[in-house]
Amino acid sequence: MKIEKKPLIFISAGVIILAVVLLISYKSQNPEIKKNSTGQFITREVISERYEVPEIDTVGLAKNIARPTSVLPAHPKPGQDKRVRLFHLSIEKDKFFPDTIIVNDWDDVLIYVKAVDKDYDFTQPDLSMNQPIAKGKTVIIRQGFGETKGVKLTFYCSSCGGPLKGPRGQILTVPKPKPQ
Repeated sequence: MKIEKKPLIFISAGVIILAVVLLISYKSQNPEIKKNSTGQFITREVISERYEVPEIDTVGLAKNIARPTSVLPAHPKPGQDKRVRLFHLSIEKDKFFPDTIIVNDWDDVLIYVKAVDKDYDFTQPDLSMNQPIAKGKTVIIRQGFGETKGVKLTFYCSSCGGPLKGPRGQILTVPKPKPQ
């Protein structure tokens, strides 16, 4: 019995492509947490990718990306482009949902975070944040951004084991000129 090589090559190539796609998908949903030379977790990284900042009516967002529930001008003056963006997140079963927030440089951000099934906390060391959240309660995290030139800020639950073991997410900033 003679086995043709062409179908086997196509099947092998298909399996390899599928494995690569699954690995990329896994990596994007489970970003690596890097350590610096002293062994501390890197929770602030400059990014070169450009993201679209979602608005209230943005359609087609991935499920893990937070859609703002409100976007208001930060200044009532005409020509000012600074915004206040309001987001709602929950923490349940050791996961933030959604786990990604995208904002512009210069935005002010209010994040309502609810602990659903147990006590958690919201920690982002570069922004000096460590807010405990009791089960069933909601806390408000407020942060104003200046010029970041595009960064990824990893947040996590430190009382759940830190960024390697507990729930984690990210805030992505998009570079924008300083408002007038």
